[in-house]
Amino acid sequence: MSRPKIVFIGASSVVFTQGLLADLFAFAELQDAHIALQDIDPERLHTAEAAAHHIADRLGAGAQITAHLDRRAALTGADFVINIVQIGMVEATRTDFEMPARYGLRQTIGDTLGIGGIFRALRTFPHLRELGADIAEPCPDAWLLNYTNPIAMNVQYLTEVTGLTEVTGLTEVTGLTKVAGLCHSVYWTIRDLSDLLRVPFPEVTHRAADVNHQAWILELRHGDTDLYARLDDLIESELIADDDLRLPVGAYLDIVEENVAAYESTRDALAAGEPLTIDGTMEYAPQIIHSIVTARPAPSTATCPTTASSTTSRTPAWWRCPASSRPAGRQEWRGGLCGRAARGSATRCRLRLAVSAASTSTVFGVAGETGPVMGGGAMAWSIADVARMSGVTSRTLRHYDEIGLLPPAWIGSNGHRYYEEAELLRLQQILLLRELDLGLREIQAVLDSQVDQLAALREHHRRLLAERDRLETLARTVGRTIAELEEGKGNSDMAKIDRPENLFEGFEPGRHEAEARERWPKQWEQSQRAIAGMTAEEMEQWQREVTAQMIRMAELMVAGTPVADPAAQAEVDAHYQGVCRFWTPCAAAYKGLGQTYVDDPEFRTNFDRIADGLATYQRDAMAVYADARLS
Repeated sequence: MSRPKIVFIGASSVVFTQGLLADLFAFAELQDAHIALQDIDPERLHTAEAAAHHIADRLGAGAQITAHLDRRAALTGADFVINIVQIGMVEATRTDFEMPARYGLRQTIGDTLGIGGIFRALRTFPHLRELGADIAEPCPDAWLLNYTNPIAMNVQYLTEVTGLTEVTGLTEVTGLTKVAGLCHSVYWTIRDLSDLLRVPFPEVTHRAADVNHQAWILELRHGDTDLYARLDDLIESELIADDDLRLPVGAYLDIVEENVAAYESTRDALAAGEPLTIDGTMEYAPQIIHSIVTARPAPSTATCPTTASSTTSRTPAWWRCPASSRPAGRQEWRGGLCGRAARGSATRCRLRLAVSAASTSTVFGVAGETGPVMGGGAMAWSIADVARMSGVTSRTLRHYDEIGLLPPAWIGSNGHRYYEEAELLRLQQILLLRELDLGLREIQAVLDSQVDQLAALREHHRRLLAERDRLETLARTVGRTIAELEEGKGNSDMAKIDRPENLFEGFEPGRHEAEARERWPKQWEQSQRAIAGMTAEEMEQWQREVTAQMIRMAELMVAGTPVADPAAQAEVDAHYQGVCRFWTPCAAAYKGLGQTYVDDPEFRTNFDRIADGLATYQRDAMAVYADARLS
């Protein structure tokens, strides 16, 4: 097969087509292929053709590219047919969600199972009937690689309704006999689980049943370790959020809208002569095609239907090749065992994928690359990679994207966000500014106003050094307090603290004013003006007064004085008057300040270092005062 002909049915799915072409042209043996693009929408077909030429030129591929409104003309002489049609487009998908929702039925994806999957299948079946008939005549030996959902129903339909006795990659009979349903869901499931479990992705083995949006991971292992046990522990620990494990109901419609926007962006960029971002997708179809063309093994998990008469199965030739290959920049992948029930539990087949001759043991499932991937010639990291490296949850990263603070470099055809070096540097600056207690809107304004990134980093560095000095002062303060308390063991803990104001050397009340600034902006501005007008001596005197008041409250607490007792309330009144030197809190604000003393680790530690439970006692006394005097 010197120059394979690869036909894209539904090529107006421009974003997905772009990714597949980038993957195809990553193989040197496929760079001179004949790419035939077919669609019924002239405008979108024109955009797809322009994008294909652009990608081929950028990647140095000498491919022949043709565009066809007539499907049979496109299929003539085809070696491979990639079906990526979406019947009804966005409007039909929206109906699949909105109509069931009127009756209380909510869906996450709605294109595979349930009412959404059924109706998507029903409107797709007529297209498949015609496509099967068209393939059977002008290109009966072509492989049909189907990405159109619902994959299981669609592949089964091709088997039963087109009049073919066995339409699978497992048997070779006359007529249309080469069909595989493909999806990236198992690959990304295993990759994301590996990231959550902090296990190197290439070292994870698995066994999966089904492949498309309803996959069951029957085994998940790292060497001899059962990763399911670790996953259970991780879930029970509540260290991962629900958003890390599931797609929220209705979110798929947002992804669909993003795909429409991506098409429009591609169309406009081509019209303006601007370069496109060329994203590899790591999809299976290009690897399967490369395997067949070169007689080398293909890594894949595929939907393969069986019939009632099919009690045995034979592995397709493209999974039986003796050697392995990979395009430049990719990790070697190896296949394993997967299960698939296409017609119910009574008829089930298993498919053993080939293992590289260099491998010393069978690898179950699909193993692949971990860490950075290539996108448009630059290194890129998935949202899971960035979350693992930075400690920022994927939920927070998605929020940063939604508010425009940290958009990803690009979104893959799988809907996942990818970040390149520029985004990682911006995230570092966001985290630095967060450490300096700037709000997200302030951070965005700072970053958007930066022209010289190096100068900005120098300024961040200067501020961090100042923060380091402050923390060193804090460390000395805590050390001194420990020494004084240890000297006074057996006596009153406070007896040995001859300068109680030293307890607070290095602490900055302003570090904890973000909530007040958000909730009570006028009062916060008043406090800032008051602080700005204080001399260093006045500030030190104020700290002494605050510390003395805390000690008196501790003595009342130790004596068992109720928080509503007049003596306790007198101390709270002194505290309130002291606060009013800076700002005048209402009842809710004053209660909020008391709650901050309990919730904020630094405040709580400072109170409870004087006497255990003092932060809670102070808060409760402040609440009584606010209700009685400020409401």
